[in-house]
Amino acid sequence: MIMHWLKRSASPVTPDVEAPEYFSIAGSIVKGLGIHERNAAQILDRIMILYAEHDLNASTFAARVTASTQADFYSSVCSALSTLKGPLHGGALAGCIELIHSLSTPGDATHYVRSALASGQIVSGFGHRVYRKDSDGGGGGGGDDPRSTIIKAWASELARRDKKRQRKMAIAEAIEDAMLEEKGLRPNVDYYTALVFDFLGIPENIFVALFAFARLAGWSAHIIEQGEENKLIRPISNYIGPVNLPYIPLDSRNNHELWHFPCDVPKTMLH
Repeated sequence: MIMHWLKRSASPVTPDVEAPEYFSIAGSIVKGLGIHERNAAQILDRIMILYAEHDLNASTFAARVTASTQADFYSSVCSALSTLKGPLHGGALAGCIELIHSLSTPGDATHYVRSALASGQIVSGFGHRVYRKDSDGGGGGGGDDPRSTIIKAWASELARRDKKRQRKMAIAEAIEDAMLEEKGLRPNVDYYTALVFDFLGIPENIFVALFAFARLAGWSAHIIEQGEENKLIRPISNYIGPVNLPYIPLDSRNNHELWHFPCDVPKTMLH
């Protein structure tokens, strides 16, 4: 974040940390990134509160596993950061805004969603492991991420200030409607957060960094709690694969047999 700030500043200066806008982390970020949107610091501050803690999500669990080995605090946070980057966790923020930017009109949403789902693609920003529909298929609030409802209202407020934003908001809502109709899924916290970040002029390549800034509060609490009455987190696996397979000597194996995976390794895992 600091390097990005320095890169964007024509003539970097030492910030006046006594100024009112620096009284919060959100205010510091808004000022440092040169964001002049009305209420930007207040909106970002509230988003960071909503992101601060959320039970045993993937990154928090990774932090606790690392802490349970009695690794230091910083190593535990590094585990959380690495986990957060994945596109099924904090990295979904970038996927959300890329999706919205990829469509030209709201009318493209239904076709895109149907094509994506038919090909087995995951549509970023929808569904949540915690917020699910009622098991009996009942309606009401089942499946709603309450954080998303709050953040969507802020996205709508920002959209009303600019016609280009209104088009993006219409596309986002059309995707939301299509996903509900086709898959029965509602937006999670990342979907409209990505749009708010975009409206504020926050660069896509620091979306995950902002998520991390906020979630560091929750990570810290979990790491400290793990250390207070620590027990090593070591799940037991249940092997269900083939048994009694014949041993094949190395010089009799071809490359395919030696390096066989049950599925293709995603390219992103090799970066």
